[in-house]
Amino acid sequence: MRVLDLTDLHRLERELSEDHIKLTAFTRQAHLELKHNIARLFEALSFSKQVQAIFVLKHAGCIKDTKRNIDEYLNNVNLCDAQKNEMPDAGMDTIAKFDEMKEKNRHLYISVLDSLDAGMDINIGSINVCSKCGYLLLGDAPKECMMCHAPSGYFRIF
Repeated sequence: MRVLDLTDLHRLERELSEDHIKLTAFTRQAHLELKHNIARLFEALSFSKQVQAIFVLKHAGCIKDTKRNIDEYLNNVNLCDAQKNEMPDAGMDTIAKFDEMKEKNRHLYISVLDSLDAGMDINIGSINVCSKCGYLLLGDAPKECMMCHAPSGYFRIF
């Protein structure tokens, strides 16, 4: 596995943040079209991307104490302290799995398209997202997250 550097982490965080915003907009549109289950799925996917972006920021050393966060924000400074050798293995393992998670969620988009082509909302049960790493799954939350091993209490139900 290739070691990610700080540039890779910033690119990943930007992509995740952009996906979060787009999915939030898609959520609103689906509600307007009375496709509430699709909206719920988009909301869960959006939350997943938000959690993943925060995870990357944290592991890149971009989240500091509140005073420093405000000072850097007001001064438009983007200082991240992490060096690739300082990245915790657990964090890097989870970051590397984000692409795997993206591919796994692709089938959800295909289900949405199939339902929309049929003129319907999707038929979907509970959607759970791990609030630690952003892992999304359909159905009941497991005893622990399959990606980051957080206990089931970390899952948010949509």
